[in-house]
Amino acid sequence: MEKSKAIEQLFLAASGSADIISKLDPSLVKSKCGLEKTYVAVLVGCPDEGQVLINTGRIGLLSENEVHHTPDHQKLKKLKMFCYSGSDDKYGKPACTHVRIVASNPLLGLSVASITLFTGRSHQIRVHCADLGFPVLGDKLYSTTNPGARGFMHVASDDIYIERSKKDIGFFHPFQVPCRSQELNSTSTKCWLCQRHLLHSSTLAFDHPHSGERMTFSATPIKWFTRDVKSESPSDDAALRAMIKNACQPTA
Repeated sequence: MEKSKAIEQLFLAASGSADIISKLDPSLVKSKCGLEKTYVAVLVGCPDEGQVLINTGRIGLLSENEVHHTPDHQKLKKLKMFCYSGSDDKYGKPACTHVRIVASNPLLGLSVASITLFTGRSHQIRVHCADLGFPVLGDKLYSTTNPGARGFMHVASDDIYIERSKKDIGFFHPFQVPCRSQELNSTSTKCWLCQRHLLHSSTLAFDHPHSGERMTFSATPIKWFTRDVKSESPSDDAALRAMIKNACQPTA
């Protein structure tokens, strides 16, 4: 994808895009100079804080591989993407995503990540995170069959995704999340209710095409994330809000 097109389609389906786009002069939207995009996401799973996960799996349409030519994936075959890992370059296009874990809470079963894209493939963050084993919370299309392990990305069937997506705006869809129980050496699940997937376009930076000045535009995710997710426990809600707020504090 051309960088100019990537900016024009900046952070589709992610909150924050309107705030950032509104700050840009239309003449700058075509800039290709030193483009850098950073996102914040709430992920299912709890890698260690400070850990950096890198995914360079190729991304392409799920339908590129005929093994996926099943009745479950025919209606939406032009929408669904997939991560083609390994050395086979027959499918997909090169893609690179860096995921840095900023905060992690095993009792909630969730983490907050800062994500940097080095390419601009469709659904790239959601696909790469699901392939890493840590899907974006609230993602109705991409998940994993083996939490915390690479290479087990799952794409929802057409009927399931359509059913999830046709709910009215404001509907909170339930997501069961594995977590650590308060009891030692015990696991449990928590139900998180999400209006959408918790992916936010936090920063766009590029060099001004005329002056060369480095320009940075940002939008905090806090108000969107705290609005778009809730649990059955007020204490869990408070803990998630605190984790998001602390993770998104600007660094000195």
